Amino acid sequence: MVKNKQNYMNNPNLPTVGAEFEYTPEMVKDLKKCQKNILHFAEKFFYIISLDEGKQPINLHYCQKRALRKMRDHRFFILLASRQIGKTTMMTIYALWIACFNNDQRILIVANKEGTALEIMSRIRMAYEELPNWLKPGVKEYGKTSIVLANGTKIGISTTTGTAGEAGTIQITGRGYNVQNDTQDAGNQKAHDENSEFKLALNHIIINDKADKSSDNIFTADIQFT
Repeated sequence: MVKNKQNYMNNPNLPTVGAEFEYTPEMVKDLKKCQKNILHFAEKFFYIISLDEGKQPINLHYCQKRALRKMRDHRFFILLASRQIGKTTMMTIYALWIACFNNDQRILIVANKEGTALEIMSRIRMAYEELPNWLKPGVKEYGKTSIVLANGTKIGISTTTGTAGEAGTIQITGRGYNVQNDTQDAGNQKAHDENSEFKLALNHIIINDKADKSSDNIFTADIQFT
């Protein structure tokens, strides 16, 4: 088989580092707009899997647009929200947007279980592959647990366990947050602090952790990309 120099591992959806394209004025316009406008990037080029309709472009709700703007405009961002409102989808959009349009970023997907982290990474991989090749940086490395792009950006995964990423240079310590409400005694409430500390910071750390309702669920992890 003859290797295609334009595609990584002969995958037509994965451009190589040296891939070349002929840009139309419309492509250039979209490229510049996507770099500045995460909502344009998401609504025009980001694909999701719908249980009812299969693969389709995402249709963002107002609250999701508001959250994405906040992520874009603020280095530190905390979202207080209920379950099942698309938080993971928003973070995959943000992660992919950062990866495509910013050089030398370090993006870490952290989840309570490896399977969850892998599932989130698979969403990012699928969305990356659905982007037009001319819109995204080429691929240096492309695996199930990590991606390295031509612009120097790296995406990896980890779990919220005490042994995650041992012997690394980045320390992540945190406690899950949950509130137990006793309906029989309104004054009897138990709350656990959420305290996340990032040292020698990665550029972006995405945490998807389901706190243990019976304990603080403390975790410490040392992370290093090589």
